Amino acid sequence: MGGDLFSQFEEPANELESPDEVTSPSSAELPLVRTGSGRRSAFDSGRLRASIERAQKEAGEAVSSLSHEVADIVRFTLSSRVHRSGNGADAGGAGRSAGAPSEAIHADDVGALVERALIEVGATGTARSYIVARDRRMRARELGIGEGSGHGAGW
Repeated sequence: MGGDLFSQFEEPANELESPDEVTSPSSAELPLVRTGSGRRSAFDSGRLRASIERAQKEAGEAVSSLSHEVADIVRFTLSSRVHRSGNGADAGGAGRSAGAPSEAIHADDVGALVERALIEVGATGTARSYIVARDRRMRARELGIGEGSGHGAGW
């Protein structure tokens, strides 16, 4: 996989930096997330963290700050993609509004980013559980069973 996931980011903020110096991408800077049914919604870090925490539990691992770290990696990756593509302007060159992303990223692509981040940080057990849960949800959707039992990737 050409280079590691973290190579596109600056060094992590340390405790000595003021909150004004370290900024997290706002929802307006992130693309919408599109589900398999076509519904679009704002990226939800809390939902993503809950999915990672479920995978940690299913892997028999203690819930740790991993979910926050991975959610931050995914947020910054999505944000950098928006900025590289001209603030989210679509192929026709027209964005929704100044600086707002017009394209939506598919929920499966968000899940793939989570999987990659989990593997990159060495959380292979959690990654395995996350992948299995996503696969279970995908198969349930294909069979028309619905969203399943509440376990799974969350996207």
